Amino acid sequence: MLGKEKLPNSKMTRLDKKRQKYKNRYGIDYDEFMQKQKEKQEKRKLGFKSIKQILSLCKSSHKFLWGCVIVVLIGAAIDILGAYQYVHIIDDVTLEFFDKALYATITYGACIAGTHICWFFWEIFYNYASANINYQIKNNLFSNVLNVSTAKYNDVSSGEIINRITNDSSSFAQTVTALVTDICDFISNIAYVVVAFILSPYLGAIMFCLGLIAYLIRRIYLKRRAILYSARTKLIVDKNTSSVQEAIRGNKDIKNLNLKSLINDQQLSLSLNQKHSSIDQQNQRIIFNRIAWFLSSISRALILIASILLIQKGMVSLGVTLGVLTFVWSGLETFMNLANIIQNVKEASVSSSRMLEILDDELYPKEHFGCQTIDNMRGEIEFKHVEFGYKKDELLFKDLSFKIEAGQCIGIVGKSGQGKSSIINLINKLFDVSGGQILLDGVDIQNLSEDSIRDNVSVVSQSPYIFDLTIRENLELVKPDATFDEIVDACKKAYIYDYIMSLDNKFDSKIGEGGVQLSGGQKQRLAIARALLRKSKILLLDEATSALDNESQEKIKSAINDLKNEKTIIIVAHRLTTVMDCDRILFINNNTVKADGTHKQLMKTCPEYKKLYNSEDSEE
Repeated sequence: MLGKEKLPNSKMTRLDKKRQKYKNRYGIDYDEFMQKQKEKQEKRKLGFKSIKQILSLCKSSHKFLWGCVIVVLIGAAIDILGAYQYVHIIDDVTLEFFDKALYATITYGACIAGTHICWFFWEIFYNYASANINYQIKNNLFSNVLNVSTAKYNDVSSGEIINRITNDSSSFAQTVTALVTDICDFISNIAYVVVAFILSPYLGAIMFCLGLIAYLIRRIYLKRRAILYSARTKLIVDKNTSSVQEAIRGNKDIKNLNLKSLINDQQLSLSLNQKHSSIDQQNQRIIFNRIAWFLSSISRALILIASILLIQKGMVSLGVTLGVLTFVWSGLETFMNLANIIQNVKEASVSSSRMLEILDDELYPKEHFGCQTIDNMRGEIEFKHVEFGYKKDELLFKDLSFKIEAGQCIGIVGKSGQGKSSIINLINKLFDVSGGQILLDGVDIQNLSEDSIRDNVSVVSQSPYIFDLTIRENLELVKPDATFDEIVDACKKAYIYDYIMSLDNKFDSKIGEGGVQLSGGQKQRLAIARALLRKSKILLLDEATSALDNESQEKIKSAINDLKNEKTIIIVAHRLTTVMDCDRILFINNNTVKADGTHKQLMKTCPEYKKLYNSEDSEE
C-alpha cells in the first residue's frame, strides 16, 4: 500500500497510533485534518442558524416541510387515541364489558388505519421536500460556482467542488427532512410520556428515567464521532472524485506515458481509503442502533417487572400495564429523537458549512463587477501602471503601461514566463489587478458590468475547450440566434468549413468531450470560428495558431487581416512570424514593455527582439 509508515508499537503513543491509522487507513494527515475541524467548529456551533440560512434559498420547499410537520402531528394524535382505546379493550374484556370492548376495538382499528394514511402522506411530502431542497440548493451552488473567481480554481480540486454541489446538497436535503421528522416525532412522543404518567405515575417515572439514561448514553457516544466520521468521509470522497475525473480527462496522456499501472494503483489506494472510512462510519451507526434496541429491550423487561409488582399490589390494571408497555418504545424515542436532532443538526452543519463556503463568498470568492455599461464599444484598451501577481507576495507586473487604439492589430511577444497570457486574462477580467488601472474605451474595467466586458471581448486560447455537443451546437452556444449562413461564414473565415463538410453528419457531427475527436489545429480553428461568430469588438488570440500547420496559419493570418479596422485584435504568439504583419508589436521582457513598434522598427531598435527573431529563424 502506498504511503504506509510504521513505528515500533512499544514507542507509539495513543496520538501516534491515531496518526498512523489515519495515514495508512484513510490516506489523511491526522493533525491537518483535526486542525481544519477545529477551525470549522465555530461554524458548526451555529447549528440551526446555518441550516436556516441554506433553507432560506429553498422557499418553495417550505410548504412540503410544513406538510410533513402537520401530517406527523395528526398521525401522532391518532396514534395516542388508539393507544387509549387499546387500554380500554384490555380492561373492558377483563371486566367482561364486551360491548364497550367491541366499540373500543372498532375505534382502535380506525386509529391504526388513520395512522397509516398519515404516514402515507408524510412519505409523499418527505419525498417532495427532499427533492425540492436538493434541486434548489444544487442550482444555487452551480450558479455560484460559475461566478467563482478564476484564481480560486487554481487552489482547489474539481472533485471537491463537484462533491459540494452533488453529494453535500443531497446529504443536506435528506438530513434536513429527517431533522424535521425527528422534531415532529419528539414533540408527538412527549405526549406518550405524558399519557404514561397519567395512566400510572410509577410506570411513567420509570419510563422517563430509562429514556434519560438512553439519551445520555447516546449523547456521550455520538458527541464527536458522528461529526468527525462524516467530515472524514467527505474529504476522502473529494479526493476520490478528483482522481477519477483526472484519469478520465488525462486518459490519452496516461496511455502515452505508460502510467496505467501507477494511476490504477493510486486509485485503488484512494478507493480503499474510502471503503475503510465508509465501513467505519456505518459500523458506528450499526453499533448505536444495536445499543438503542438493547436499551429498549432492557426497558421493556424492567417495566414489565415493575408492572407485575404493581398489579400484584393492585396499584395498576392489566390494561394500563399493557398500554404503557406499548408506549415504551415511543417514550424512549422521545429521548432518542432528541439525540437524533442534535446529531442531524451536526451532520447537516457539516454539509451546510461546506456549501456556505461557496454561497457566502468566503472560501470561494466570487468575481465582482461594476454597474457601468458601454453600449457601442470601440475597442480601445489601455494599461496604466498595472500591478498584478498570482501570489500576493510575488508580483508579475509592477508598472505595466501601454495603450492600444481601437481597430489596431497588436502582437505581444517575448520569452516564456514574461506574462503575455496574463495580459489576455486581465483584459477579460479573469483576474483582478492589485494596482493601477485597465481601461476599455476610457472606462476602468473594475467599474464595468460583466456583460459589457465579456460580450465585447472574445478569447481564443492555446487549448480551447470544446463542449460535448455537435459542431453546430458548439457554435450556437455563443450566438443562439445565429443564422446558418452566419455559421458557415465564420467557419469559412476560420478555415474549418471544408473539414466539417467532409464529416458524415456535417455540422450535426458530435465531436466528444473537450473536442476529443478533433486534432489540436481543428479545435483551434473551431474556437476561432466560435469567436468570429460573436462579432465582438475585441478579439484576443492567445497562441491560437500554435497548433496549426504553416498553410493553415497563413490562411488564419489572412482572415485576421480581413478583420483589421473592424476589431481590436491582440495576438499573443511564441513564433514571431505570426505577428510580423501586425500594426504594432509589444516586446515583453522582464515583465514590462521593453519595446513597442512594427516588426521592421523593432529589428532596428531592439537587440533582444532581433536576437529572438534570428534564433527562431535559424531553428526553422
